[in-house]
Amino acid sequence: MQVTKKQHYIPQGILKHFSDDRKKVFELYNNSYLSKKEIRDTMFQNFVYEHEDLPKNAIENSFARIENSFIPYHDKLVDTLEADYLISQEAPLEGINELMMFYVLLYLRSGALLEEYAAYSDNPKSERIERLIKNLVGNVYPAELTNTILKGYEISILVDETEMFCMSDQFFSTVSLKFKNKFSNMSNRQIGFKDTMILIPISSKFYVCFYDGNKPKYVKPKSYCILTEEQTHEINVAILKNSYSKSVCMKELPLEQNKAKEQGIRHPEHSMVVFQSGDISINTTKKEIEFYSSEEKFSKDYLASFSEYKDKYEGKVKRNDLCHCGSRKKYKKCCLKIHERCIDIFHKNNNQQKDWYSISSKYIVEESIEVFRGPPEEINNSRDREIFELLKKRKLERMR
Repeated sequence: MQVTKKQHYIPQGILKHFSDDRKKVFELYNNSYLSKKEIRDTMFQNFVYEHEDLPKNAIENSFARIENSFIPYHDKLVDTLEADYLISQEAPLEGINELMMFYVLLYLRSGALLEEYAAYSDNPKSERIERLIKNLVGNVYPAELTNTILKGYEISILVDETEMFCMSDQFFSTVSLKFKNKFSNMSNRQIGFKDTMILIPISSKFYVCFYDGNKPKYVKPKSYCILTEEQTHEINVAILKNSYSKSVCMKELPLEQNKAKEQGIRHPEHSMVVFQSGDISINTTKKEIEFYSSEEKFSKDYLASFSEYKDKYEGKVKRNDLCHCGSRKKYKKCCLKIHERCIDIFHKNNNQQKDWYSISSKYIVEESIEVFRGPPEEINNSRDREIFELLKKRKLERMR
């Protein structure tokens, strides 16, 4: 009888570069349980790559062959970064470019994306594998996503000499550098979007950073950037917010700090849109993660701020009038900028002829996870049917 292998969604060949001399890491699970583990006992899930229509270990064995080919090159990159960062000004782009397709594959098979693939499914074990295979078949999508990252974004190498960098179960960590809009099928941190930063773990000492837009001042293009303790903490907060279940680090302190502040977790978001035709689109999207606290606040307040503008300000308040928020300041020195930004976002939302959000039409944007699109009677998920019936009931109640 064939035994199912322990299936790591982040390879031990990567994890070893986040471990101590005894190949152990600290693991934070569900933001609650902090423990020290051997790398073979973290970032795995039993039967995570199994499917009833495939032979046992088929996907795991395929991934193992890929890892055996690329992990030696990853090891070499770690050695190169270690040898060069104090004496060289420029990042070793060639070595990173050669490994990027492998890193994209690790991202697409990561524990966090597996959760997103089937977060609201009636049959999550099968659906996550079917969606994974769809993304990987023929390597077309991974190759296009690799091209987007390498050609669409600037690159920098982040260095923490105290080896305090963490890694989330998403492998890549993505954050929005500027709130763009409320999307029903995308997050503001989608790969391929403007004003986005992508953090790729190399070791507890090195991260590759790709970015577009208002990046932190300490991130310099094509350069090694040695971070201060405060800057490393800022990057770690972004990394740990990407986690859905597990995060690891060589050192205990960054995870202990994250546990205390309750960063991360939150499940993927789910939305339902009803079109004028009567059809319904149901989507799962990544949780929103803004790098800057000011953008996080604006993201949370946007709809309320725009509603406030329409109700209390539009056509009623001029620039030099007192603001209606009660601050006793003139409108132009108080809420005007926020309202102007809300109006701009609204106009962009209504002008769909132009792509306001992608870095370039030459590159693809990371695909959304559309769960269903069609007439409501064909919804195949029990939870979504219940939600639709509840929305229909509330609509009827409002019409009475």
